[in-house]
Amino acid sequence: MSFVEEKLVKYDPTFELVREEEQLWTLSTLLAHGPDFTGTPAEQFQAHLNVERIRVPEIIYQPSIVGVDQAGLAQAVKSALARYSEDVQRRLGENIFITGSNTLMTGFDERLRQELLEIFPFQTNLVFRRAKDCSLDAWRGASEWARSEEAKTAFVTRKLYDEAGHDYLAEHAFSNPYFRLGQQTEEEE
Repeated sequence: MSFVEEKLVKYDPTFELVREEEQLWTLSTLLAHGPDFTGTPAEQFQAHLNVERIRVPEIIYQPSIVGVDQAGLAQAVKSALARYSEDVQRRLGENIFITGSNTLMTGFDERLRQELLEIFPFQTNLVFRRAKDCSLDAWRGASEWARSEEAKTAFVTRKLYDEAGHDYLAEHAFSNPYFRLGQQTEEEE
């Protein structure tokens, strides 16, 4: 039994530990018979959720556990904060806006607080503000912006894309001037 499974058994009375033999049987049945397996209806529609309910949300913090070579949420925040003085970092920590459906997971705020306390300067008072509707807030904001006059200057038209090529996407009005295709800007040189 793995560490995660031990914790699940200890703290969740409804958690059913799926024995390794059952997992192997399920996998071998699917591999041998394919998705058209004709067992009993209960066997056909049975799904075993095991440690996946812990691993799936953990991907936000540790993308490497599924083979994705990129920074997790805390690492991305740390990278962004590195550009600012400690005073500015403290002020940013006092105004953290949370949005997106992933933030609705049970324990998200507590886990994020734990991760960020390790990153922000000592004794920073982390203050979280949450969107009214985390699921649609970002979409609504982008939708509103897309209808603005400012947005019209930021869009890359199909004609421009065809003329300038795929590299032009890295140079539009809202691109990151510090990381253009791995090149430095003139100011950095």
